[in-house]
Amino acid sequence: MKPRDGPQLDGKKTQEHVDRDYFGYRCAMIRGHRSLPHTRYCPFGNPLIPSATHPLAKYYEKYRNPHMFTRSSPMDGVLLRLAHASRTKPPDIWQAIRWAPRGMNLVAGTFGGELYLWKDSTFNFDMKSLPSYADCERSPPIYHIEWTHDKRYLLSADDAGRIVLNNELYKEVWLLKNAHQGAIRSFSISPTDECVAYGGAGGHVRLLNLKTGKKEGSMPGHRDEVRKIFWHHSSSLVVSGSKDESMKLWDTRIQRCIANLLAHKGSVEVAAFVPVGNKIVSAGVDMKVKLWDIRTLKVIKTLEVPETSYDYLNRSRYRQFSESNHITCISFHPFCQNVCACGTHSGDILYYDLFSGTELGRVRRAHRLAIWDVDYHPAGYVLATASKDKDLRFWSSKYGLM
Repeated sequence: MKPRDGPQLDGKKTQEHVDRDYFGYRCAMIRGHRSLPHTRYCPFGNPLIPSATHPLAKYYEKYRNPHMFTRSSPMDGVLLRLAHASRTKPPDIWQAIRWAPRGMNLVAGTFGGELYLWKDSTFNFDMKSLPSYADCERSPPIYHIEWTHDKRYLLSADDAGRIVLNNELYKEVWLLKNAHQGAIRSFSISPTDECVAYGGAGGHVRLLNLKTGKKEGSMPGHRDEVRKIFWHHSSSLVVSGSKDESMKLWDTRIQRCIANLLAHKGSVEVAAFVPVGNKIVSAGVDMKVKLWDIRTLKVIKTLEVPETSYDYLNRSRYRQFSESNHITCISFHPFCQNVCACGTHSGDILYYDLFSGTELGRVRRAHRLAIWDVDYHPAGYVLATASKDKDLRFWSSKYGLM
């Protein structure tokens, strides 16, 4: 509800009801169609489009996005329109965000150690969950959150080296203290949801059994802090990027490093397996994005991150962030999985097609300060960004508002 000046009543202004704008494409209908037996996985198309004879076809023609939900279109993942910007009271820095499995809520972790929930359609604040840190003077910052592949549990890692497991109702199941000596910057869950690989300060990549809650091993190798960890979607391979300018490929079965890649001139901020094909994408502070082939361990393509343009009047205000525009986070589109959205240190959003190696779009000055995390909605029609400027913003196409 938005306040609006109305007639005077007992010396007070009344408020008229104004409907809030919302966006969405009937997520419940999409979930229902996704569970139907005839739905097949289509690596280069959209499996959510029913046939003309399907009972849901007439509803899709009425409610689907004209620009989105098209087959084999890389532009499906390019979202350039600002739908909404949200803040907490009091404002706090957003560190990590993830959409709920059904796409109805957005889970966001803050620098103050709190988990917030936002509704996907009306942008309303839904719930705040406080992890239990009874033995801490303050709640440590949450650096990474991730859902398990079966969509039943939510894991979060913080600056105190702890891992918290929450259920679907965002209630704490167990808390593992002293999982890591120092901050846990990133973690990734295995395809079978049995193990999680995490790393941070110290340069070690550690393994944790999610069923027993016990550590399974430690893999030393990096000489500096581990910035990013990503588990392969169908094998035991794990890739990690570090501040020591290297990117390592690990085999969790033998718990050894099988490849050492000198990826960038500077810290490696992003290292991830591309969902389609045997490729790895990496990005560092040298303002370059590289695409690697797992089989040959060689660079296939190198993309240059464009410099940010600044207004003359505001240049002095953001001068300390104008030196580097490197990529800090990445998210892949759920259907066009060769398309990725990247957030930069200067607050820009970049969209790349990793197959052709081209830039699809760009949002300049999407945030005033660095973007720490980005994530696509499970239906692919909205992108959420978390930034250091204490804003949580939602981006959609020009058809995003209904």
